[in-house]
Amino acid sequence: MKNLVTIYEQYIERILSDWERNMLEREYVNHPSRTLEIPRVTVKNVIIALGYFMEHEKSTYLSPSDKCKQMIYELAIHITEKNSLRGVQIHYIQDRILMLKYAMVNVFATTTELDDHDLLYVHVFFDYVINQFTEISVENYQKAFQTLATPILNLESLDTLYSEILHKTSLLLQQDYCSLVIVDTRVKNVMISDYTGKLYEQTTHPVDFDIIKRVKKEKITFIKLSEGKSKLQDRAQISSPILVEDNVYGILNLHFRHAHDFASNEQEMLEILARQASTSIRTLTLYREVSNAYQISRIVNDELRITKTQ
Repeated sequence: MKNLVTIYEQYIERILSDWERNMLEREYVNHPSRTLEIPRVTVKNVIIALGYFMEHEKSTYLSPSDKCKQMIYELAIHITEKNSLRGVQIHYIQDRILMLKYAMVNVFATTTELDDHDLLYVHVFFDYVINQFTEISVENYQKAFQTLATPILNLESLDTLYSEILHKTSLLLQQDYCSLVIVDTRVKNVMISDYTGKLYEQTTHPVDFDIIKRVKKEKITFIKLSEGKSKLQDRAQISSPILVEDNVYGILNLHFRHAHDFASNEQEMLEILARQASTSIRTLTLYREVSNAYQISRIVNDELRITKTQ
């Protein structure tokens, strides 16, 4: 049997096409005329792990080796981080994995690369992936509730607090990346990140400032879907205001590089995080005011003490 990575190079377009068609036929897709984001890196990672499984684990497929389990675990982690709502919509991603399995089985079945017996191992492999993914997602789902219930509290600096806000948002909500735009200053401050914690520039991770202006003006959450000339130019953004004393201090945003329908629970979760961010910013501001007042009082007391001793 050929190395499956070689097969990937030969049949990747057919696999992607079949996967996309399978997903577009599902009832939960609300953009039948638009294509969905198909992550090539996910398909390649699947095939690498599948290739190892089929080449080394056939005789022990009921009890894979530790190395194979680790590959499946890392694959499930990748799928969880790149494609899920950190457990909020587990069934949706399970469906996507199944659609990928059907696409790969269909393509391999029409070639001479794998026989019927080999195809059975493809089904077994994907069962392991889905089970591992579900286990990780449920664990993340439980952590998400704990994370949501934990206040965003950082008294070091505003920049550090902004990073904490972005980090929590990326952990709890699906996005290709998220951003925080601070508008309550003379100089507009924009921070962009994703689940990795890395910071990005607007040149590679654009922010739609038309919707930012609307949120600042009307103080409510807005959603914008932009359909480009091709699927690679589709964009989606949801923006929610961070209100401090009824003024828009900043805007918290989720960004997608494809046509994405925002569910009501996504909007509700983003608004909860925006309110938490508001509370945290007010807390840090108050802490700074109290700290400054304390430092000033200490200086004054020290000066009075020196004056008395003279």
